[in-house]
Amino acid sequence: MIRSIELENLILQWYRDLSAGNTDTTNHLFSAKQSGFLAIGTDPNDWWHDPEIIKNRYQAITSSGGFKVTVDHLEAYSEGNIGWVVSRVEYRLPNGTKLPIRQSFILHQEDGE
Repeated sequence: MIRSIELENLILQWYRDLSAGNTDTTNHLFSAKQSGFLAIGTDPNDWWHDPEIIKNRYQAITSSGGFKVTVDHLEAYSEGNIGWVVSRVEYRLPNGTKLPIRQSFILHQEDGE
């Protein structure tokens, strides 16, 4: 297991894109090429196996005014073609509401990316 600056930069770019209202990185990150996709939210019913649901949720959020993401802590590691990232961030909604969020990602390299 080694620290992965590449994965840290990827997730930081995703947060920057979300803050700018751009979902290109979201569409790229959440792939449907492999089985095993799973996104888990904060609500007990937030359990999705379809990456299109996540893409659509982020698209809806960014098109309705979006949110700003401030990163408090982020670290990433990889071994072979598997990586994982953990972060503590704050999402600030257009109405000023601040949501402290902990996020974890497990990533699989596809097509050399």
